[in-house]
Amino acid sequence: VKANTNQVPPAGSYAATIMALANKKTNQYLCWVGVYKNYLHVYSFTKTAYSNKVSNYTTTGFTSIYIGDLSNTTFNVQVTGVKGGQTKVYVNGELKKTFQSGNESIVMEQLTIGDLRPYRNLKFKGTIYEIEIYNRDISNDEITSNWEHSKNAWGIR
Repeated sequence: VKANTNQVPPAGSYAATIMALANKKTNQYLCWVGVYKNYLHVYSFTKTAYSNKVSNYTTTGFTSIYIGDLSNTTFNVQVTGVKGGQTKVYVNGELKKTFQSGNESIVMEQLTIGDLRPYRNLKFKGTIYEIEIYNRDISNDEITSNWEHSKNAWGIR
């Protein structure tokens, strides 16, 4: 991706969505990756809980990583996650964060790239060069291979 990392969507305090795998009927997210105020937000196997029409995410299944130093550059993000296990977030081939995945059993209903849902106005402003989705946890060798491919294909330093 390439973007100004200090994005704040008009819809409020949510992240500008890079991509999301979700069930919009149940407000569950198999994976949601977005950018908000110089942070990369990653949700994994989690559900939104509503209280007075304000959404709140549990601490399980969510992390936030500072990426302000990557603003207006091209960078690579890779996320692996196992329900009830660990989610790992890599930026430019380097493991940045490991956190506890959520436990939600999610029937995936939609894949969105560059916006969470049309009526939410959580659009990502930037360039998304490539997205790959696997139905399994990928190995460290595959993470490294994907990173090398991105460096060569998109000129990442």
